[in-house]
Amino acid sequence: MSGTPKPLWSGRFATDVERRVLAFTSALQLDRRIALHDVRGSLAHVRMLRRQRILDQSEAKAIIEGLERIHTELEQGAFTWPADVEDIHTAVEHRLRELIGEAAGKLHTARSRNDQVALDLRLFTVASLEELDRAVLGLARALHERDSLIQVAPHAVDESQCECRGGDAVRRVQALCQS
Repeated sequence: MSGTPKPLWSGRFATDVERRVLAFTSALQLDRRIALHDVRGSLAHVRMLRRQRILDQSEAKAIIEGLERIHTELEQGAFTWPADVEDIHTAVEHRLRELIGEAAGKLHTARSRNDQVALDLRLFTVASLEELDRAVLGLARALHERDSLIQVAPHAVDESQCECRGGDAVRRVQALCQS
């Protein structure tokens, strides 16, 4: 495995990490869901570094352009997922390094991995809740449209045995929305 990038946690090992261990510790499959959020967070971070004059204009421009290209690749499904990295952060940094060179290493200036993960998960959670809100709203609209329909039970002998089921369902969705 010589020449293969080592995991961040492997610094104290004298020999290369076995492939089975790398596969076991890789979070890349799960991280694919937060990839776009990771890039968005990194773009904001680079802009902050530029405003604080930690990065000069040319470094910030190169990093931003590289991250925007990665974002586009992710959106279009053209991003090549490397097999030899353990998480999305490393995958993005490796791709950024391919695109812009050594300036990519400055992406993590003044930001810990924990800060990066916390932001990615927060952005992912907000996006997921917004998606859930849209789905519940769509359900409520569909039920509201059905609310005026009167459903007659097959055994009904007169109109008094008819029931409106849509209204009950809408009330349940409203309760869900309120919680």
